[in-house]
Amino acid sequence: MQPSLPVLLLASSASSQPSTAEGLGYTHVDFGFALLRPEEERADLGGGSSAEFDDAQALSLGASFSLSESFFLQGGLGISRQDVVVEGIDEDSGTLESRVLTLGLGARHPLGATVDAYLVAGLASASFDSDLAAFDSRSDTETGLALELGLRALVSSRFEAQASFARVELEEATSNFGGALRFHATDALSVGLSAQVSDDASSVGLGLRFAL
Repeated sequence: MQPSLPVLLLASSASSQPSTAEGLGYTHVDFGFALLRPEEERADLGGGSSAEFDDAQALSLGASFSLSESFFLQGGLGISRQDVVVEGIDEDSGTLESRVLTLGLGARHPLGATVDAYLVAGLASASFDSDLAAFDSRSDTETGLALELGLRALVSSRFEAQASFARVELEEATSNFGGALRFHATDALSVGLSAQVSDDASSVGLGLRFAL
């Protein structure tokens, strides 16, 4: 059995700092923290035992680099940790850890002076580690394709909003809906609040972005 830790870590950070009054920039570095809540807090492991999952804490690092007015590169790393209690035949407690790497090529299309549609396609790799004997494998890695489609808009000179839909094909396909609101304190620094919902989890997060 693999942990049901969410693909929410795979969600991209395409929303970016405004580069000029007419557009949005795509060159930045992101740091984030999120709380991830599984849709089901208890899972049946068979043989009369079950696992109870606590909320997970996640740290993320992301970067985006503009290649031209229309294309950009994007990558990220997310690390999460989740406490688990196994009840039943072999009562045990421990942690599940997840690391997610993403790399993709993005394209943007302006829908107006302050609104962009964007598409990011690339690869995602997720690795899982557990110190619980109840799980079939204590370490595993999955690699697959990731696709994200979204909208970004400058709703004022200091506030930016984003909505996105992502699809990730690992061992199982997972869909993710997300939204974010970012306040640009300066031309180089912004603070963001985000929320996401996937097939098996939800999350809320805070982030800092530094324009390059």
